[in-house]
Amino acid sequence: MINSVTYFLDKIVGNYKGGFVIAYHQISENRFIEHQQLFEKLEAIPLIELLKRNKNGLNTKGLYSITIDDAYENTIEPLTQNLKVPITIFVQTDYIKGIIPDFVKFYIYQDLSNLDIVKNEYFNKFSIAIDNFFSELKLILYSQKTSQFNKFCEHYADFLKTNNFISDESMKNFLPSIGPLLISKLSKNELISFESHGKSHQPVSALTKDELSHELKSSINEILQLTGKVSKIFCYPYGQQISIGNIAPELVSLLFEFAVTMNPGRIKSSNPYLIPRIPFFEKDYKLRALAKISTLFYKQNGY
Repeated sequence: MINSVTYFLDKIVGNYKGGFVIAYHQISENRFIEHQQLFEKLEAIPLIELLKRNKNGLNTKGLYSITIDDAYENTIEPLTQNLKVPITIFVQTDYIKGIIPDFVKFYIYQDLSNLDIVKNEYFNKFSIAIDNFFSELKLILYSQKTSQFNKFCEHYADFLKTNNFISDESMKNFLPSIGPLLISKLSKNELISFESHGKSHQPVSALTKDELSHELKSSINEILQLTGKVSKIFCYPYGQQISIGNIAPELVSLLFEFAVTMNPGRIKSSNPYLIPRIPFFEKDYKLRALAKISTLFYKQNGY
């Protein structure tokens, strides 16, 4: 029944707003399958094909594409075992080599802040408000270079290491990305494409033109070496306006055919270098997912 509602809804919304792109980060295999069952009366097509159809003014109603950012091992390995729909995986080339990105550090630091001993021995002892600390850290994460991020939380990171709450090894094992060997293997599957999520996952708005050019070209070259294919789509790290800025899309357009954001919406008439996507999470059960693709839910409630 709900599948028919999805089809009927897409006939209405898709007619004037076009197809849509799903953006996953972490997702269980069961939830992923549930979402695919919800959309079984629609057609999943490769992202590059959907974006080219939209750019050429062709109808994309009833079509959607699936993207997965960051290539987490615990998401990619299960999903690709018995894959039946095309997916695009956006990889950051430093992360797949084991270099820990800032957002993973952020998750770890935030998780550990909930421990009573950390609250008492660090935040209470130094009279630091936890909420304020992480609000400021998140703003830096989304808008500043890695050097600024590390500088802001250096004292906290040193405290955690000194007290054996974290180590470099434990941080690498916290949320690992798939590695180069698996990427090379999966790239031979015609349902799987790998595209660029940059090199270091720094917000592009914080980079100079030379730094951004290096990020983009390095990621293209490394993906080419692993897959034998040239990346044609760029995924902005963090994907929001504060992280993208006004200058980056112009430089991105010199090296890529398209670029995607985390701005929610459908794709009709979108700027090819600011393509919206609809973020899906583990908490998005069928009715919530249905509400999201209506493009009404997130306008009121965010992601």
